[in-house]
Amino acid sequence: GGGGGHHASPAHECKAHTYMCTLQVLKLAGPLIAKPRELRKQRQHHSLSPQQHSRVCCLDTPNRVLFVLFFLRCGAGCLKCVKTLFNVSRSFCSRELNHSLPRLYSVMPLLVPIELPATWTDLAFNWGTEVVHFAVDCTSHFRNRIHPGSSMLYRCDKHAFFLTAQCVVSVIKREFLSVHIALGHNNDQGVWNLSEMDDYCVQHNICGLGDGGYHSRRVKSPLRMPRTCDDLSYNEKQRSLRAIVETLQGLVQFWAAAGARFTLPNLALHAQAVMCCYHLEQFKLLNDNPFHPPTAV
Repeated sequence: GGGGGHHASPAHECKAHTYMCTLQVLKLAGPLIAKPRELRKQRQHHSLSPQQHSRVCCLDTPNRVLFVLFFLRCGAGCLKCVKTLFNVSRSFCSRELNHSLPRLYSVMPLLVPIELPATWTDLAFNWGTEVVHFAVDCTSHFRNRIHPGSSMLYRCDKHAFFLTAQCVVSVIKREFLSVHIALGHNNDQGVWNLSEMDDYCVQHNICGLGDGGYHSRRVKSPLRMPRTCDDLSYNEKQRSLRAIVETLQGLVQFWAAAGARFTLPNLALHAQAVMCCYHLEQFKLLNDNPFHPPTAV
């Protein structure tokens, strides 16, 4: 270009970075989610319109993976564009998504694992006189009503249907260590109990940071009634240090399958779509983590 000094906006850079990451995942996951057989074209040509004659009834493996990644990034609102891009019908999109999404979900833990470490020694962070290893928080992934089971996703205080994801994030490495998907009617402490993380923390003698929704000795929450300047300073540092988990959760919400409302045939597909978004975001963090480790205080 010329000497205008034009710079891409952060939003465009984020989209370009995401696209490059999905291409790398495409190369890795493509052979693993190939269908055992290809779909055959419909034989009843007399019942098809001229427009339907030209539409393909099968996708090769790279396009199949790209189709699912396209959906995860752009959501159900992009199906009209996808139909034109891949020259397929809406019913074909639905069938392909119902088949390929579970397969991609099954291989994501192998390609981009999100798992608790075998040892926590390298993840210990000295915070004043205390040592913390992780930050934990829950986030909501809002959905449309699902039948059956919509009552399990409803929370009266939020007046909405959603899945709850409990995220455990390393304070040192700034990446996901654990993601637990639960039904939306659970609060933060309820998901903590369901995930059995309290017993895990006692067993490994580790502690973490959380907000006021946690009531565990292994999760250090802000002081509920700060009375002194030291108490206020403690709360401020605690919020600053655990902010990384909320930041990473916000990045996952940029994936439309995690942050937008849409309808899928069943609850399992919704949970699988959300987990795939977490694995894809973990892939970005492992390859180019933009967050610097905190400094000891």
